[in-house]
Amino acid sequence: MEAQEVRGYADERKKASESVIDAQRVIAETERAIKLREQAIMKEITAAMNGEGKPLFSNEAARHAELCLRCEADDRILEMRTTFEAYKEAAGRDSITAEYFRDLIRIGCAFAEAQKG
Repeated sequence: MEAQEVRGYADERKKASESVIDAQRVIAETERAIKLREQAIMKEITAAMNGEGKPLFSNEAARHAELCLRCEADDRILEMRTTFEAYKEAAGRDSITAEYFRDLIRIGCAFAEAQKG
C-alpha cells in the first residue's frame, strides 16, 4: 500500500466525517423545528373552546390524541419528519464510510511499518 493511496483514504474519511457533521446539524435543526410546530399546535388545541366557553379538549388524554391527529395531518410536520429521517439515514451511512476509511488508513500504516522492519 503506497503513501498516496493512504492519503486518498484520509481525504475520503474527512469528506465522510464532514458529511456526518452536516447531517447532524440538519437533524438537530429539524428536530427543533418539529418541536416548535408541535408546541404551536398544542397551543391551538389548549385554546380551543366549545360554544359554552369551556375547553374543547378538557383532559390531557384528549389533548394528546388531538395533537397526534393534527400532527399526522400537518404537511409541514410530515415534510420535516421526512427530512429528519433522510438525514439520519445519511449520517449513519456516512459514519460507517468514515470508519471504513479509518480502518484502511490503519491497515496502510501497519503495512508500511511491517515493510520497514
